[in-house]
Amino acid sequence: MKIEDVQMPAEPVLNSEAAAMPKMRRPDHPKVTCVLPAFNEAKNLPRVVSMLDETLRPICSEYSVLIVDDGSSDDTAAAAIALANRYPVKLL
Repeated sequence: MKIEDVQMPAEPVLNSEAAAMPKMRRPDHPKVTCVLPAFNEAKNLPRVVSMLDETLRPICSEYSVLIVDDGSSDDTAAAAIALANRYPVKLL
């Protein structure tokens, strides 16, 4: 079977419990946390975080970028710390 062969229902299928729940309102300006796994990404982080800032700032009331450094051997952690001076970045 190919993905093209799968037919999706016209309306979402909800179980009775989900259907009974009140519909949640979507906030006009949501709060967003973007999680970035990073392994040896020191050179790419400034560009990626800048692009996230340009994208999220106009549509979010608040956002943060959580950079998860997975044992990088380059300066990924130092780059993330430097970015935290300009953007809402946290390093994990």
